[in-house]
Amino acid sequence: MIDIPPKIASTYSGFLVKKGIPPSYVITELKLDEGTECVIVKRVRDLDSIPWVLTTSILPPTISTSDDFSGSIYKLLQDKYKIQVSSGKAQIEAGIASKEDSELLQIELGAPILLINWLTISDSNIPVEYSISTYPGDRYRYKVELRART
Repeated sequence: MIDIPPKIASTYSGFLVKKGIPPSYVITELKLDEGTECVIVKRVRDLDSIPWVLTTSILPPTISTSDDFSGSIYKLLQDKYKIQVSSGKAQIEAGIASKEDSELLQIELGAPILLINWLTISDSNIPVEYSISTYPGDRYRYKVELRART
C-alpha cells in the first residue's frame, strides 16, 4: 500500500478517446436516449511509473473527441463548455481484474480490484460524466470520516 502525500502529482501514461454506445445503465444515469453514441475516454494514471488507476469516463455526445483529455476533465468541461461541476454520486464495490484491467494496471488476471462508479452532476442538475475507476486492491485505501450534524 502506498500512501500518497496530497501534493504529489501523478501523470497519465496513455489514453484512448473514441465514440461508442455505453451500457444501458450508463445511458440511464446520464439521462440520454437508448442507443446514444457518447464520448468514451480511457486513461491510465501512473504514480512513479506504476499504474495506479484505470479510469473510463463516459461523456455526452456534446463533448468532442478532439478535445485535450490529458488533464482534468472537469477543467475541460468548465473552460470549454462552461459546465460547472457541482456534485456527484459514487458506488464502491470489490471485483476481480479482467484481462484489460490486468494488462493496463500490470496486475494478475483475477486479482482483487476496487471499482468506483461515479456520476458527475452540473450546477444545472444535469449529469455530465459517468466514470468507472478501477484500482488494484493492494494499491488503494478508501477512508471515510463521518460527523454528526449539530
